[in-house]
Amino acid sequence: MSARTTILLCTLLLRVPPLAAQAPASPPGLLGVARGSDGTEVLIDPASVTRSGDSTFVASTVTRFSAAVGARRRADREVETAELDCARDRSRGMTWALYLGDQPVSGDTLEYTWKPVAEDWLPVSRAICGVLLASFASLPVEREGDAVDQPPVFLPPTEAVRAQYRRHGFPGGGRWSGTALARVRIGTDGVPDAAGARILWASRREFAEALRFQLSLARYTPARMHGEAVPVWLTVGVEYSVHCGNDPEGRDEQRATLRRTRERLVCAY
Repeated sequence: MSARTTILLCTLLLRVPPLAAQAPASPPGLLGVARGSDGTEVLIDPASVTRSGDSTFVASTVTRFSAAVGARRRADREVETAELDCARDRSRGMTWALYLGDQPVSGDTLEYTWKPVAEDWLPVSRAICGVLLASFASLPVEREGDAVDQPPVFLPPTEAVRAQYRRHGFPGGGRWSGTALARVRIGTDGVPDAAGARILWASRREFAEALRFQLSLARYTPARMHGEAVPVWLTVGVEYSVHCGNDPEGRDEQRATLRRTRERLVCAY
């Protein structure tokens, strides 16, 4: 669990009853894990789950607050993606994000190192692992990019690919800046599954679409385990900056918006 969310989750941690079963009512597409007496819920996004070892999984957990929390930045939902070692009660965080409704509030990467699960979070972590072991233990093992003998290496783009980047409007500078993070499977041929990539965080919807486009052009050397090419999962991120070239002095900034055309990210008025 991210240290940033400890305060946000304290109500849940103090009030979670013994976790012998899933919460009975879950939003469509999510698996309930725990529910506090104030209505705060912890759920698993099943579409996010991969199996990285005999008892290790990567999953996105969703914490839904019963009411918006926070002073300056209010949020009613947190999504954290982490790898969990269910046999050893430890985890390593990848990313976290806060939302208010469908609007992103804040997000960041987490230190991707193994750490023991905090004692106050242990009942929830074990409940999450119970669901993972019961429902996802039959998934094939597909390791993380840092858990193989030879990790995949990003190949510098060719001039043809660079030209496509330029036509698509990357990079820019100045008017809008932000980030997008995605979790993507790299095949044994070194080609990312761009269509199946999961966007973990995007400060703007347009940046999520831009990252998918870049993944569709990216190529890697295949990852190898014991000399054989194997598929792996990577977490990749890109920073974006887009400039309104037709308003260099910024006099019309209040009316400027960012929009996505078929070819590129552009400024519109």
